[in-house]
Amino acid sequence: MSSRVEVHVFSDASKEAVAAVAFIKVFSEDSSEIGFLTGKAKVAPAHGHTIPRLELCASLLAVDIAENIREQLDVPKDMFTFYTDSRVVLGYISNESKRFHVYVANRVSRIRSFCGPHSWKYVASSENPADIATRGCSAFELPNSLWINGPSFLRKGQDIGDASFTWL
Repeated sequence: MSSRVEVHVFSDASKEAVAAVAFIKVFSEDSSEIGFLTGKAKVAPAHGHTIPRLELCASLLAVDIAENIREQLDVPKDMFTFYTDSRVVLGYISNESKRFHVYVANRVSRIRSFCGPHSWKYVASSENPADIATRGCSAFELPNSLWINGPSFLRKGQDIGDASFTWL
């Protein structure tokens, strides 16, 4: 029996932290399962960064996590989907014509070296699991949180396209 897999990576930032979290979605013949893969949060720099720049750093953290997952699980790049609640970051990543300041340009270039704009989607903050790490959550709430369980749309949604990767 073979399974098809997708990896879904979410990013978020606040003045306090930047975070990214990844989930694996495994499809069998008649069902699919979601599982927490990994997550990472970092304290945001104390000064000098705007929220859009922090969101861009969180998106780069998401790509760093994806690169690690790809290396460890040998999942093809086209099986990754990334999510952010920052429309500014989506604009940075999809922009083909505007030149950015070096800080932004370097991070966008690094993100695009792993995936193109087609791999990025907007997610509402209320459905973004990475939001848990940037806003805080008690240890009591964590087991039932989006950070561990992922958003409900992953359980209900379809796969990420025509591409398929099969684990034997």
